[in-house]
Amino acid sequence: MERLGFGSLTIWVSGVGEGLAEEIETIPDVEQVTYQPLIFSGYEVNGSYSDNEGQLLYPDGSVPYRLTDESGNVLPVHEQGISEVYISGQSASGRSDSGDYTSEIAQGTVYISPAMKSAFDVEIGDSIQFELSRKDGIYSLTVAGFFADGFMGSSMIDMKSFLISREDYADMQEIIYAAADVDALGREGAMLHVFQSQESPLSVLDFHRAIQEGTDVSLFTEFSYRQESVLDYMLLLQNILSGFLIAFSFVLFVVCLIVTGHSLSAVVEQDKKDMAVLKTLGMPGGEIRNVYFLFYGGVILAGMLFGLCFAEWIAGFLAKGLVISTGMLVSVKLPLVLCFLLFVALLLLSAVFLILRTGKILAVAPMETIRKTAGGRTSSSAVRPAIRQRFLEWDIALRELNFGKKNYVALFLIAAFLAVFLAVIGRMGTWLGPKGEGLMNAFSVADHDLGVQPFNRDVPMDEIERVIEWYSPIRERYELAMESVTVNEQEYEANVLNDTEWFHILRGRVCDGNSILITDTVANELQLSIGDTVKVAANGRSCDYQVSGIYQCANGMGSNIGMSMEGYSKIGDITGYIWCYHYILENGNMRDFAMRYLQEHYRGIDVHTNSWSGLSGIVLLMHILILVLYLIASVFILVSVALISGKLLQAETGDMAVYKSMGLSTGRLRRSFSLRFLVVASAGTAVGILLSVLSADRMIGKVFRSFGIGDFHVGFSVMGTFLPLVVIPVLFFLFAWAFSVRLKQVSIVTLITENQD
Repeated sequence: MERLGFGSLTIWVSGVGEGLAEEIETIPDVEQVTYQPLIFSGYEVNGSYSDNEGQLLYPDGSVPYRLTDESGNVLPVHEQGISEVYISGQSASGRSDSGDYTSEIAQGTVYISPAMKSAFDVEIGDSIQFELSRKDGIYSLTVAGFFADGFMGSSMIDMKSFLISREDYADMQEIIYAAADVDALGREGAMLHVFQSQESPLSVLDFHRAIQEGTDVSLFTEFSYRQESVLDYMLLLQNILSGFLIAFSFVLFVVCLIVTGHSLSAVVEQDKKDMAVLKTLGMPGGEIRNVYFLFYGGVILAGMLFGLCFAEWIAGFLAKGLVISTGMLVSVKLPLVLCFLLFVALLLLSAVFLILRTGKILAVAPMETIRKTAGGRTSSSAVRPAIRQRFLEWDIALRELNFGKKNYVALFLIAAFLAVFLAVIGRMGTWLGPKGEGLMNAFSVADHDLGVQPFNRDVPMDEIERVIEWYSPIRERYELAMESVTVNEQEYEANVLNDTEWFHILRGRVCDGNSILITDTVANELQLSIGDTVKVAANGRSCDYQVSGIYQCANGMGSNIGMSMEGYSKIGDITGYIWCYHYILENGNMRDFAMRYLQEHYRGIDVHTNSWSGLSGIVLLMHILILVLYLIASVFILVSVALISGKLLQAETGDMAVYKSMGLSTGRLRRSFSLRFLVVASAGTAVGILLSVLSADRMIGKVFRSFGIGDFHVGFSVMGTFLPLVVIPVLFFLFAWAFSVRLKQVSIVTLITENQD
C-alpha cells in the first residue's frame, strides 16, 4: 500500500479536478495530498457483467506497479514484453532484477488483479468490455497480464483496478466528453491520497473529521477508506485462516500433551519394578527421572525441528492458493525472532509438563514396589460386572473400562477437545451456508434475491418486473439507496430503505423520519448509544437525528448507518436515480437466470444478486478449511489411538490370553477392544459438543464483531453438531480395530509364560 501511494486516508471523488487536492492541503494536520486521476466504468468479462464499476488507471511513472503472473509471482523485467521500465519515475531499462517498476503498457491491452480469476475466470488473451456511453461507447481491451494491487485487488473488494495505456485512457476520455449526460455511463474521477503529518495529534477519526469540516470534499466523494479499513479487507481471508490455524494448533498441542502424558504414565507404571531395582542398587530417583525426561524431551525437540523444516514450504503453498482471492502473493519468510520465541515457549511448556508427569518416579519405594509386583499384575478392588453370553463383547468392554478407568481419561479428553473445535468450525460452515447465504445476509442491508437499479427514465421497470415474474413469482419488493453521509462529521454510508422493517435489527427499534440506525462498528467508533442525538449531513444539508437502535450490516466492515426514506429526504434528494429495487422471489434458485437475461437484454440498469465477487472465494476457503481440519484431526486420532492402544494391549496380554483359552475368537476380542474406544470417545465428544453449544456462538460472535458482524447465532446443524458427534467416535473405533490386529498373535502359551514370570 505504501509502494502504491495509499495515504493515511484515500478519498475517491468524481466531477472535480486537482484544485480539491490543493484545498485539502491547506488543513494544518495534512502533510501531503497526491492526486491520481482515473475513470470509473462498468465492464463485462466473458459474458458476465460486473455488479460494480472498475477504476481505470494509466501508469505515469510516479507509482511503481509490479506485474505478476497469475500465481502472484513478480515477473522480472525481461519477461514482461514491455518497451520501457521506470523506477520511481527514473528510466532503468537495464535493471531486469528490480521488483518496483511501472510499465509502458501497449495500447489495446489491460493488466488486472489476479483476483479477477476467481470472480470471472478470466485468462490472458480474454477481452474486457468497458461501458462508457450508451451510444457506441463500448471500449474493448485485451488482458495482457496481472499486477499486484495492494488496496483494490482483493476479491473482498468489489471495485477492481485496471492498468491501461495512456493512449487508451485519452481515447476513453474523448468518448465520455462526447456523450450526452443522459447517455454517459463512464465518468472521470480521482483518488486523493491524504497523508497525515507526523506531528498531528489527531486520531484517525478526528483527522477525517477535520478534512470534512474544512473542505468541500464531501460534495464530490464517492467513498473513502482509511488504511486500517483497507487492511481489514485485503487481509480478511488470511486473518480468518491464520486465526483458525492458531486456535487449532493450540488444541492439537493440548492433545499432544495428553497423549504424551498417557504414554509416560503407562511406561512409568510398567517400569516400576525396574526402577525399584535400580534404586536398591543405589541409583538416585532424580537420575532415573532424568533418563525419562531426556528421552521424551529429545523426541519432542526432534519433532519440533522436523516440523519447522516444512513450515515455510507449507506457508508458501497456502499463500499461492490464496492469490486469486487476495490478489497478491503474501511474503512467507518465517519471522526468525517470533519463531524462536514460540519455539522456546513450546519447549518450556513441554519441559514443565514432563517434570510434573515424571514426579511420581521420585515416589517409587523400592522394597514395597518389588513385593507388589512380585506376584505379577496388581489386582484391583474394583467390582467387575458380570459377563453375559448374549452381550459378550459389550460386557467385556465395560468390564475392562470399569477396571482401568484412568487408562481412558486421555481418550476422553482428546475426543472432547477435538469435538469442541470441530463443532465450532462446523457451526461457522453452517452459518455461512452452501452458497454463502449467511455471510451475505450479514453483509447486506436486508435480505433479497435480486436487485435492479435503473439509471435513467427510459428503463421500463414494469417490463423488467414482468420478466422477473417469468422466472419466479415475486414474493416481496422494497427499495434501497446507498448514499454517502457524515455522522458527527465522520463519513459513513447511509443505507436508506423505503420500508424500514427490512433492517436487521439487533437492539432497539427501527428508525423513522427523526431517527437513524447504527451498526456496532459506528457505535464503537463514535462512542454512541441508543437514545443519543447525532448530526447527519449530506449534499451541504444537515439535520439532527436520534439513534433508535443497532442493526447489522457488515458492508464496509460495518461503517454504515440506516435511515428511512423520510429521514433521508431532509438532507438528500430522493427523486434521482439512487434507488435500487430489491426482490425476494418465491423460487430463489432462479435468480441467476433472471439476472443473466436482464443483463443481456437491457441497458441502463445494474442487476445483481445477494452476492459479491469475493463470496465464492470465502465459501471455497471455508469448505477446504473444514476438510483440512477434519483430516488433521483424523491424523491426530490415528496417532493417539496407536500410542494408547499399544500400551493397553501390552498391559492386557495376559487377560486376552485367558479370554482366548475360554474359547473367544480374535474377532470378538477385537470388537470388544474397539468398543471401549467407541464408548469413551462418544462420551468425550458429547461433552465437547455440549461445551460448543454453550459457548461457541459467543466466542465466534466476539471475533466477528471486528469484521462488522454484530450478531452470530446457529442452532442445531449437521456440520456443527451431528457430524463431529458421529465422525470422532467412529474414527476412534475404526483405528482401534485396526491396531488391535496384534491380538491375533496372543496365544494360551503367552498366559502360561506370563504366569511363570
